[in-house]
Amino acid sequence: MTTPPSAAAAMDAALVRRDYLDGLNATTPRRAEELRPALTEHVERLADEVRALLPHMGEARRGQAEHCLTRAAETLDGREAVRDAVAYTYALAVSARALLALYRRPRPELDDQR
Repeated sequence: MTTPPSAAAAMDAALVRRDYLDGLNATTPRRAEELRPALTEHVERLADEVRALLPHMGEARRGQAEHCLTRAAETLDGREAVRDAVAYTYALAVSARALLALYRRPRPELDDQR
């Protein structure tokens, strides 16, 4: 893993993973609303972390990260939330999953060198 040690200690990847899996599987508005605060927090924190890693990413990975960051920002603006709580929670979960992958492996091309 190429995540900076200080950030790695602060990020609980297992908790993020558990919450995004719950979000991907939420089927009722009530459950979606219960998950929303945690998923929102995960997406906000991960977006900050991934943004900080952008200068250290290769060109292709940086392009992926920029796309995911844009999509996360669009989701966080909340317009989707008023239409459908389940769909909004699903979108948050997708963003959390993508950002966690980028956070944990900002330079996958270096994986074989370790």
